[in-house]
Amino acid sequence: MKSYTPADAERFLNENPALAMAVAKLINSRLAARGMTMRQRDLARYISQYSKEHGFCPSYTEMMEAIGIASKSGVHRLVVALEKRGFISREAGCARSISIRSAL
Repeated sequence: MKSYTPADAERFLNENPALAMAVAKLINSRLAARGMTMRQRDLARYISQYSKEHGFCPSYTEMMEAIGIASKSGVHRLVVALEKRGFISREAGCARSISIRSAL
């Protein structure tokens, strides 16, 4: 079986945009079945990676810039959704208190 690099996959998907959309929809539906959208997954992974590197979670502004969301309220909605689904936990009234509860 031939192994492919991420560059191979990116090139293939760029050459086949309809397939790329179908794959994205499939991935999103599987994540939704777990209770997580692609944006939520991206944010949870970013929080996890940032926390491992820095010892604390990123600010809403850092999250906003990292995953390409236009506003802090958009980040807040994602954070609340992840907390409701049990993927993260937060300490009320404490800045940068998000922690990952579930493996991603």
